[in-house]
Amino acid sequence: MNKQFRGYAITTFAAICWGFSGVCGELLVKRYAVDPEWLTSVRMILAGGLLIAFILGRDKGLSAKHRQLLRTRADWVSMLVYTVFGLIANLYTYLIAVKSSNAGTATVLQYLGPILIVIWVCIRSKRRPHLTEVFAVLLALVGTAVLATHGNIGELVITPAALYWGLACALALALYTLIPTKLIRKYSSDLVVCYGMLLGGTLMSLATMVWQVNVQTSAGFYLYMVGMVVLGTVVAFVLFLQGVQDIGAVNASLIACLEPVAASLFSFALAGTYFSGEDIAGMALIMCAVLAVGFQDFMAARHNPHPRTNELSAQPAAAESPTAGSDGAEPAASDGASPADTVGAASSAAKTPAAVK
Repeated sequence: MNKQFRGYAITTFAAICWGFSGVCGELLVKRYAVDPEWLTSVRMILAGGLLIAFILGRDKGLSAKHRQLLRTRADWVSMLVYTVFGLIANLYTYLIAVKSSNAGTATVLQYLGPILIVIWVCIRSKRRPHLTEVFAVLLALVGTAVLATHGNIGELVITPAALYWGLACALALALYTLIPTKLIRKYSSDLVVCYGMLLGGTLMSLATMVWQVNVQTSAGFYLYMVGMVVLGTVVAFVLFLQGVQDIGAVNASLIACLEPVAASLFSFALAGTYFSGEDIAGMALIMCAVLAVGFQDFMAARHNPHPRTNELSAQPAAAESPTAGSDGAEPAASDGASPADTVGAASSAAKTPAAVK
């Protein structure tokens, strides 16, 4: 199979898996009344365990970097910060946003994260935003206003909780991307994500005492759990990382923007969610904002295909794309990627979905 074709195909499938994962979460919290705390805890533990099993099988045991991570206590402090303020925050706020609205709306609002990173990079690097970035920020603001008010600024058409948790999820996605810079550069994204998942699931389980929660199970319940944990977290993450290797982080991140479209379509087909014309217009404006920044990255990479240091990697608090291979190669996004590219690659871990969403 042609490498380019394979890369585009599996990245597209990964984005569809993320979208399906969001709707699985919507059906679990609404149709089966599953607590978001319970779902986040169980999802993280199961996904983390499956990812570790995959890594051990791929590397035929513990790699040198894997052993180093397990032995370096100081790095576990950074891992804890990333887990709490990145992974847990992103996954939990996403499910609350889904519960307060629907998978399509929550996913689109989460994709405001790249815009927040653009703003952060401009502030951090003390530079004026490029024209494309200004255009993207304005589009995002207008799109959010249209989605939340349908053009009537004095009245919200979505619940305040949906707007609040959607914006909180966008902030969490930005933090999820920006926090683990050094860890990912040192160990690779797969190790950081899988242990972050296990640690986060354990902490959430202890904090919420998930073993005391009664969950009504059925065939549908298990089907949606598989869709969320296996397809939407593990499979999507692994496929996206392979896609980045095949077609590059910039192209893969642009394709990943299909996730909100997939989430909206699945929400309509499986959950019966109705989207008005204003909803679709607001979502389209937000996604155009993300694509505008992504297209800027695409053009930059096309004109300068050689690896170079980007603004994100130059900032102490910013994250390079967490797509380095287990062999310790430099992150794939270092070939000219910028904030939107970094988010696209990083969010694969949390849908992780949108991460691992």
